[in-house]
Amino acid sequence: MALTRDVFYPASDLLPQDALSRWSRSLDVALERLNQPSLAALYQEIQRMAPLEADLVIDGGAVATSIKSLEPGQIPQRSALAHRLAPWRKGPFRLGELFIDAEWRSEKKWQRLEPALGSLAGKYVADVGCNNGYYLFRTAHCGAHVVGFDPTVKYWLQFQFVAAHFSRLPIAFMPLSFDALRETPQTFDIILAMGLNYHVREPLELFHICHEALQEGGTFVCESIVVPGEGRLQIYPAGKYAGVGGVFAVPTVAAVKAQLEAVGFTSVTLQHLVRMETGEQRATSFSAQKSLADALRDDGRSVEGYPPLFRAAFLASAR
Repeated sequence: MALTRDVFYPASDLLPQDALSRWSRSLDVALERLNQPSLAALYQEIQRMAPLEADLVIDGGAVATSIKSLEPGQIPQRSALAHRLAPWRKGPFRLGELFIDAEWRSEKKWQRLEPALGSLAGKYVADVGCNNGYYLFRTAHCGAHVVGFDPTVKYWLQFQFVAAHFSRLPIAFMPLSFDALRETPQTFDIILAMGLNYHVREPLELFHICHEALQEGGTFVCESIVVPGEGRLQIYPAGKYAGVGGVFAVPTVAAVKAQLEAVGFTSVTLQHLVRMETGEQRATSFSAQKSLADALRDDGRSVEGYPPLFRAAFLASAR
């Protein structure tokens, strides 16, 4: 039996009024992808898992269940399903005895960023390009109401798998691109874009859409790869950058600041700037493809000959 749009509605009370009707065409496209036999089978298997109804806790940086032990018969089933959902790019997750060691140790990025966010209790937060929702769980754990946006259905399925282990959380995940925020003007207190701007052809458009979706005085968080340099410059990789495809342009810190200010953001600040290290991004059994160690030369430059990788986070205010 084909899946229907109802699969996207369980957290509809967290969404802006009439958002689902305004997103109906885009949701139908996502539903068509989800109804591919292999993906639909994964969703149905997730739905058949025995509910755990655990509380959300953080365990050594991992999004974790308060219930530490699963029923013995549940462990092999859930482990096998988690591996079928691979590769897991963001994490880690600890679901009972099941530890999903993702390619990215995303808790390191969160630990750098969290002190600058202040109290998130009661805040309405969007995460665009949210991948499998690791930061959705971290933000919800801090007391926020959260909506994630990512058009990759496999990531949506990974989120469904993790979320199935918890009591109902204040999180909605819509399998839509950042364009969906055009339909939610002046809605969110905070918008996160964690590693998205260099994957879009027009980052100024992304920044403008996010600016308009924030309430007055709201905060935009842009976390990005950057290249060294003082000017407002960008490099345009031919093919891949550090082994990663779909990278259209990599800016300097000054270029990101200028782009954010160009669309109307104020008080743009650089929150952190760090050199990427292989301990933060590496291959694991849940993400076994080549990773950062395979993408760097001995001198720190990328295998393609581009400058060393740095990551930066910027905070900016709307209006």
